[in-house]
Amino acid sequence: QTDTLHVATPDLCNEDLPTKRQVLSDVARTFDVLGWFSPVTIKLKILLQSIWRLHLEWDQTLPEDLVHIWKSWRAQLPKLTSHPIPRVYHTPYKKRRSVQLHGFSDASNLAYAGAVYIRTMYEDTTTTTALVTAKTKVAPLSPLTIPKLELCGALLLSKLLANAQEAL
Repeated sequence: QTDTLHVATPDLCNEDLPTKRQVLSDVARTFDVLGWFSPVTIKLKILLQSIWRLHLEWDQTLPEDLVHIWKSWRAQLPKLTSHPIPRVYHTPYKKRRSVQLHGFSDASNLAYAGAVYIRTMYEDTTTTTALVTAKTKVAPLSPLTIPKLELCGALLLSKLLANAQEAL
């Protein structure tokens, strides 16, 4: 009826004290190819980087602070099912005046990201916007300045814009 897509959340381990192996397994089940849920998945990527930094063994239990982050993320994951994704970007019965792609990027000391939106203006002066794609990356372990990470975000965004423009 609404012509929208809905995501199904994966079944994750129910361990109170997760191990590195369990977290990696669960992360592999949260595949988001178009990046629609990047604000949620970037938290996992940052968590994974923290786990790797500690050089934990595969079946070693995570430290308490990481377990808390993991449990908090798992508790919020079912909320994704309540966010519908529009299947079409344009209202088919309205005459379009212009279609534009808009890109945004940002960076922090933990990660950087880019997002591409489509903005459609119609002849009846209404406007719609929708997320087309997004991508996040964790900042490298070797320290970079925020301006360098901002440039990494801009490069990521330029690639996303080129791919979106070609696909659309």
